[in-house]
Amino acid sequence: MIQELKKDIKAVVLSEYKLMACILVVLIIFWKFINKLISTYIVCITETVTNDSLFIALIFFLCPIFIALIKHDSLKRETKKFSQRHLWEFFLFVVYVGFKIWGRFDFYSYMGISYFACLFLGMFFTEYVFYCLYRKEFQALTGLYKRTHPFFIDAPTTNDGYNRDFLLRTLLDKVLSTFDSHYFVETPNSFTILLSESFGIGKTSFLCQMKKAIRGGEYQNKIIYVEFRPWLCEKTETMITEFFSVLHQELNRHFILPTGMFSSYLSLLVEKVPDSYYSFMFKSLYKKKTLTTEHDRIMTFLKQIDRPIIISIDDVDRLHDDEVKLMLNLIRDTADFPNLFYIIAADKKKADSTCKCTTPQSYKIFS
Repeated sequence: MIQELKKDIKAVVLSEYKLMACILVVLIIFWKFINKLISTYIVCITETVTNDSLFIALIFFLCPIFIALIKHDSLKRETKKFSQRHLWEFFLFVVYVGFKIWGRFDFYSYMGISYFACLFLGMFFTEYVFYCLYRKEFQALTGLYKRTHPFFIDAPTTNDGYNRDFLLRTLLDKVLSTFDSHYFVETPNSFTILLSESFGIGKTSFLCQMKKAIRGGEYQNKIIYVEFRPWLCEKTETMITEFFSVLHQELNRHFILPTGMFSSYLSLLVEKVPDSYYSFMFKSLYKKKTLTTEHDRIMTFLKQIDRPIIISIDDVDRLHDDEVKLMLNLIRDTADFPNLFYIIAADKKKADSTCKCTTPQSYKIFS
């Protein structure tokens, strides 16, 4: 019971603390202006309120009860022991106590109890009465929710529930070791690594852990992580443009790239793709340089970078045969680009069958 209460309190505080902090900051920063408004427009109205009046004290006391009666149905259906309403009630009470301790305000009262104190007493009384009246229904609802099993969500996660951290570190350290040993090689090449497991084993979760370790962990300044998701492309020909766009965007975060480094090379590559709006646009923009010239220009730049580039490609077995063929041709066309490490997640059986149906050259990548 206590654990559930702590969990509810934590969830409510995390959902509302930013707004509460903003309100406090505004009160502190603009207090002089707010105080002036209160003195000009509100004090003149409150001066007409009778002090030491039982009738007004009752109005303040009964206000929460009237509001609770209006929201009667929704309050009956509550299943949390501590909700956002309770947090805001506590927040208002703390603000009131703060003004009371400060002593700069005179609160109208009845028999020494301020009208605002009567309001909070009515609030606490209402909460207690509703809890006593509907405690059995509340327990029945919470018991019902506990007995009902939720849908199982098979979503990727960064939580290492299967102790794969050792495997991840081994892989990333091997990438770094390979990069160091090939840094001064005259004719370097890229590497292709296949995560070949069947559906639901956790390939995507492993890539999520890798992304977290590189972009926010100990490998942050050692490796560049590029996430390419070809299955988001609506058309086959847009896969090439998307690949170089994602690569350019990520490299641009770490280095100053030469002007049009990928654009010319991209325009020459899309000539292999049937004409479309995208391929026509790139072909018409860049026609002067040869594929070899642009290829060598990119290689020269990639040789100079000080860290390896991991390009993850997930859910390859989700692609159609022609899309898989194009993606593998793209990897083949960049196979001699230095410092690139392709990590492909796919069901090996499905990938093998797809590759055999396309070309033998494509099959070699997964062999």
